[in-house]
Amino acid sequence: MTNRINYAAFEGIVDSTFECPDVGDLEVGHTMIGPKAIMHGAQIDIPVDVLDKIKNGELHAYLWGWADYNDVFPGTPRHRSEFCVEIVVHGDVRTENCQFFFRQQGRHNGFDDECLYEPRPYVPQGDEQSYKFLDTADIDKVLVDRTIKVSSFEYFRQLEADKWGDIADPLEGASELTAKGEFILRENSPELEIANKANIGLGMFQKFAQVESGGIVDMSNARFVHAIPNLFIYCATIGKIDEFTIEMCVNAERRYNACLRISNLAELQRRIFESGWVRDLNCKVSDVLLPGFIQAVKYEARSRDIRKGGVIEPSPFKKDVKYKTQSEVRILLVPKEQAQILKDGLIIEIPETASLFKEAFRNYQPNLESSPIL
Repeated sequence: MTNRINYAAFEGIVDSTFECPDVGDLEVGHTMIGPKAIMHGAQIDIPVDVLDKIKNGELHAYLWGWADYNDVFPGTPRHRSEFCVEIVVHGDVRTENCQFFFRQQGRHNGFDDECLYEPRPYVPQGDEQSYKFLDTADIDKVLVDRTIKVSSFEYFRQLEADKWGDIADPLEGASELTAKGEFILRENSPELEIANKANIGLGMFQKFAQVESGGIVDMSNARFVHAIPNLFIYCATIGKIDEFTIEMCVNAERRYNACLRISNLAELQRRIFESGWVRDLNCKVSDVLLPGFIQAVKYEARSRDIRKGGVIEPSPFKKDVKYKTQSEVRILLVPKEQAQILKDGLIIEIPETASLFKEAFRNYQPNLESSPIL
């Protein structure tokens, strides 16, 4: 979640045209919050003489702000909340029994579609930068032809493991539940209870199996794979280029030999959806795809034995820990319901790619003593 709090005092009352801009030098906060938890916003100090003038009607003071956030459910859009309140003072501000009220003000109060502004996409913070590792032959496709390629989760699941090695992930956008060894369901057996509590089918069934009258269900060595819908993603790497050049161009089984620096992932996402053209389908991106959000990938187990717990929720932003060295961030693209997209990879043309991508290096040779990184 990112959030911002603002404060200002005016001689007059603000009307419905007030745009509630970000003002002052308070920084945007970056945080997370758990279910039913309470979190305080940034502290704002208001001088006593200003509070006196608010009480007397000489000034009108307002607090306003916003929060942009993702929930934990896969495939859901980024959310936004906005608020704006007027500060009301009752009593002597120099006494303990002075009371303060916050009167909801104007149209800058709402959630999601009710908000004045769209949620800001997730953008990596700190000194982290985004990079696209690729083959030298593909650099001019981006910088000269002004195209990028987005691929479906099915595409990544089907990559040949012997060619792509530690890049290919058969559980991309999916999770696996296994029953290793003998696992037989009988009436009133512990195995039957385990299977019915495992959430196989992700809530589609009240219980997985009913066994009675001496029957059995043999689940020995069974494997259940749960996958999200076939969404599309554009992938990049977040971090320090020196470290990831070693991982992607030297240590990887399938090595890249070139890299582009991405100046602004949020701007890339905006340009894809506002100006992008899908060459394969001869249409605008917005005709067939909806913008998802930008988010860093988390690396954790994607496979579990049924004896150790139920189904792991599949997610477009989670991969197995063995892929952690990729340090990936993704732009999600969601096909519209009526869209018929039969391809697993789409070539998208966007304007002025040179303003978003800068060449970091090409034709990398792992045995060179000097680094080619600019």
